[in-house]
Amino acid sequence: MLDQKELVAYHCTAEWHLARMSPSAALIYPFALHISKQQGRFFCSAANMAAYFDRSRATIERGLKDLAESGFLVTISKRYFEPGVYEVWEHKHWADAHPGACAEKLEFHWSEESGDKLGQALYAKSGGRLKVFPYQLAALRKSGLPDETITSRFEEFLEAKLPEGRQWRSVIPQFSKLLVSEQIPQ
Repeated sequence: MLDQKELVAYHCTAEWHLARMSPSAALIYPFALHISKQQGRFFCSAANMAAYFDRSRATIERGLKDLAESGFLVTISKRYFEPGVYEVWEHKHWADAHPGACAEKLEFHWSEESGDKLGQALYAKSGGRLKVFPYQLAALRKSGLPDETITSRFEEFLEAKLPEGRQWRSVIPQFSKLLVSEQIPQ
């Protein structure tokens, strides 16, 4: 569990949690999900998985232990000299049962979930290099052009000369000037 919310660039997934476990957990978890899809149970000897993944038995046992301790594998039965039997929890189910344990996606005004569609489009056209602020979107919209036209003209603007490094800082002011003055050919 996290002591405090960790803010990250992406939505939380099982992979985020697996990256914080032993490396074999990241091999075992998708394998267990795949095998358990039909019957809802995963059982496989550590020795067989070790041979399959070309890892030591101890490495596989560590991954199984990490997954069980974290709750991604729920132990149904475990006996000496027999494969453990587990229920495999998908991330959504696991997250519901472990509130506060997931990373939280940073949200910005240009973010897909809550943001302005024009800001999202310009962000995407820039390859994620450009964050467009609300006051900048308002300036672009003063041109009176529909958002789709602004987006296509922005793409033309970038194709004419793709900014590098710090040049991205002045892209929106330059583009806004050109857009408002109608200097970008249609």
